[in-house]
Amino acid sequence: MILDSLANASRYAALGKRIVRALDYLAKPETARLEPKQPGAQNSLMKPIIGDEIFALVQRYKPKMRREAFWEAHRSYIDVQCIFEGAELMGWAPLEMMGVKQPYDAERDYAVLEPIFGGAESPEQFFTVRRGMFAIFFPTDAHMPGIAPDDDLADEVKKIVIKVRV
Repeated sequence: MILDSLANASRYAALGKRIVRALDYLAKPETARLEPKQPGAQNSLMKPIIGDEIFALVQRYKPKMRREAFWEAHRSYIDVQCIFEGAELMGWAPLEMMGVKQPYDAERDYAVLEPIFGGAESPEQFFTVRRGMFAIFFPTDAHMPGIAPDDDLADEVKKIVIKVRV
């Protein structure tokens, strides 16, 4: 998992051409102007960058309460999630510290997970991602995005998720 500002995107060239392409796409001024087709809670626009190898999901939504969110992980794609408006809380945990709550769905490329341990042994980490910041989640990373900061009602978020095939 990586958390940083788009201003530092050039520091991640060692991660490979596809990640560089994703970060370059997010840094373009015209990317910030992309909008989903219609307003709505589940609204998203899919924008191919390199076919189904690298594509963008442009999203606008109200973050949910933490109790409504769920842990997930992907096998076929790396997530590069960048906030363009608003802020949201995201969670991270090592995949090996999670149990399967809903089996992997190959068509949708995700499994729903739950922590194996609780209390002091709990591996989860939560952080606020603000405008101009990005998080990269690899297939070894369980993540819980889209949470309202401070478990309070939040302003609408505009986020672009770049899906990079592994």
